[in-house]
Amino acid sequence: MPFIGVGIGEIERIAEESRAGCVGKTPEEVAECIRKLLNLNLEKLRVRALGYVSKFSRENSAKKFLNVLNSLRGQK
Repeated sequence: MPFIGVGIGEIERIAEESRAGCVGKTPEEVAECIRKLLNLNLEKLRVRALGYVSKFSRENSAKKFLNVLNSLRGQK
């Protein structure tokens, strides 16, 4: 789901990487985020958000872990 964040730091990185959200630091910036998201294709933002969070699924984490184990096994 597209999101609106408030603050600085990690939330800004997530918004930039996912391209599915907007972050404001002040009430005026948050209001601008709301206006911005309302004018965008929410379905496209939803697809971006799902693509981003899927990187963090248990299945993907397990695959990454197996790749690391397999590479370590190949180094012996």
